[in-house]
Amino acid sequence: MQSQAASGWGSPASFASRLNVDIKTRIAPAMIAAPERISEVGGHYFAKIGDDWVDQSLTTTTTTLRVRVGSDAFAHLLALDARFAQWAKLGPVVRIKFGAYVIELSPNGFGDYSEDMLKRAIRHG
Repeated sequence: MQSQAASGWGSPASFASRLNVDIKTRIAPAMIAAPERISEVGGHYFAKIGDDWVDQSLTTTTTTLRVRVGSDAFAHLLALDARFAQWAKLGPVVRIKFGAYVIELSPNGFGDYSEDMLKRAIRHG
């Protein structure tokens, strides 16, 4: 005589069918964040995901420089490329890809990056 599962629910497949859950069509797609909208600004395409604006060319990167908008570092970026003013207007957090670097503009970024470091990052791309 075989014993029953202690939970009373039976096998996992039985459990899923009892809840009428189709993992492939209902759960998995909801777990993938879809962009709310896409905008082209300053030659880059950005997707709005939650409150963040993310450069669509962003994949894996080696270094992210988090720059506080309004800081000395942000002023250095503006001097290097005026498009940073446009990108900062997208929203509170914006990530822009430059080659192997990402510049993240946010209210919680750092303000003490040197001009040389920022120049290397944006000229890299």
